[in-house]
Amino acid sequence: MSMHVFAQNAHSLYRFARVSAGLKSRELAADKLCCSARHLASIELGERTPRPEDVVEMVKLYGNKQVAKVYCKTQCPLCVVLRN
Repeated sequence: MSMHVFAQNAHSLYRFARVSAGLKSRELAADKLCCSARHLASIELGERTPRPEDVVEMVKLYGNKQVAKVYCKTQCPLCVVLRN
């Protein structure tokens, strides 16, 4: 999927990156990310914007820098302020 698609639906990137990293279980990923499965689900379902530290841990665990790029482009509060 293209970065443009994920920029419009950033939350779908988080699930895609997790599954692409071979972590089919949200519970297993949450355990490795040191958060609850509900916290991770709320990020993946677009109910919550991830914290910067969530994104850093996802990039490390999933091995996918696109996660950080899309977050910075579309959801990072600091980047949003600097763009305006």
